[in-house]
Amino acid sequence: MARKSFKKILLIMMVFISIISLKGFIFSKTIVKENTIYQKEYKDKKIVSDEIVSLYIWDVDDVNLSKLKDEVEYLKINTLYVSLPEGKEQVERFKLIDKFAELYQLDVFILGGSSSTRDALTKPNSKFVTEFIDKANKLNKELDYKIKGISLDIEFYLTDEYKNGTTERQKELFKTYTVNSKKACDYANKLGLEFSMALPVLLNKLDIEVLEELMNYNYDHIAFMNYYKETIMENIDEEVEIAKKHNIKIVSISELQDPSKGSVGEDDTFFNDGLSKCMETLKALKDKYAYDKLGISYHYYVPLLDVLKRDTNVGIQNKYELEINIFHDKTKTNVDDITISDKNVKYIKDGSKIILFGLEYGKEYTVTVKKDKLISIKKFKYEKVSNLGKLEKTSVDMKLVKDTSKPSKEEKSKVDKTSNKVNKEKDKVDVEEQAPNTKTEFNFLKVIGIGIIVLALAILSEIDDVIIAKDEFMKGM
Repeated sequence: MARKSFKKILLIMMVFISIISLKGFIFSKTIVKENTIYQKEYKDKKIVSDEIVSLYIWDVDDVNLSKLKDEVEYLKINTLYVSLPEGKEQVERFKLIDKFAELYQLDVFILGGSSSTRDALTKPNSKFVTEFIDKANKLNKELDYKIKGISLDIEFYLTDEYKNGTTERQKELFKTYTVNSKKACDYANKLGLEFSMALPVLLNKLDIEVLEELMNYNYDHIAFMNYYKETIMENIDEEVEIAKKHNIKIVSISELQDPSKGSVGEDDTFFNDGLSKCMETLKALKDKYAYDKLGISYHYYVPLLDVLKRDTNVGIQNKYELEINIFHDKTKTNVDDITISDKNVKYIKDGSKIILFGLEYGKEYTVTVKKDKLISIKKFKYEKVSNLGKLEKTSVDMKLVKDTSKPSKEEKSKVDKTSNKVNKEKDKVDVEEQAPNTKTEFNFLKVIGIGIIVLALAILSEIDDVIIAKDEFMKGM
């Protein structure tokens, strides 16, 4: 009886070990594959701050990339609101701004709204907003670096119907605006676009409940035009309170336009106060509320340039951008190997064109481009001139020729070291990729070996039982 129990135990062990070995063999590769995919997805994810620092750009034709570079770097801009381009030339300019945004990892929202569309969210059957979202979506499909969403500046509170209406009528219009904004947000979200909007800071006095209803929706953020400087620290008290309650991102916009041009009053803009005063005030605003989802915004690109010109820390008026066209045998050619003598100069590629920005007048630069065994080297220096146009840019051609120069010992050594490093990295990757499967195969063989031993013991036990049975049978004879 004892021997039979031993046999049963051995058989159960064999079944159990077999199941374990098969499970390990079947699932080990799947686990490795899932880990690889997870690591790639994690690596590709962009970390986005909740604190927005944004800049409005109403006309892409105004934008000089060298000056935009200074604005972005000096003010630590992380978000751009860029007006929807119209026409082929503007679309091409927008695409360059989008490539700039990719270089600096900025979020881009396509900006919409004008004096002619103020009733777009309160007028029955208005198609402006849906058509605008469709246009933004169509443009987004042409971009390599996708926009984050859209931003609407629909000033319903400036329509004659609102200004001449009773308080009750104004509340009705605000409610209609809120309902239609939600619908517009849903439509944009279905197309994969985030939704944001700009509002004045007076709506809390009109109807705080509707304002809270509006804010507490699936918007990416809401920007408030916090212009009146005398009470700038108190203007958004209730908006921040609602934002904190519902964990909402909001933005306080500061005005920078020149009051002498008539668009804004002296009390609403920091144009004459200077950028330092504006930044100091915004810092105090953030310190007061201590809310990490309260962002700031500068309105807008053109007057910001004027204000920056007076800031001694930024020589923004002494910058231009350069367009380089690459040719080989009279054919425009793409290149990937680009070297610039000054590391402070940035560039973006646009097909066979290279756009350099952050260039200073009167300074000499050397640009080297290579493709396969072809090379082109060009030195240039421009004094400040008045005929470079609105964008203050110029263009040059560079022609690729056969590279006849021999690599120096230092360059050859560098290439050899790079090659060795690549090979070592490749070996390391191969080892890392193969190790899990190799380990699995080893464990599998190990388990199979144990199984064979157990099976042998069982067989021996069975033979022993047969001999004993035979002996007993012989005794009975």
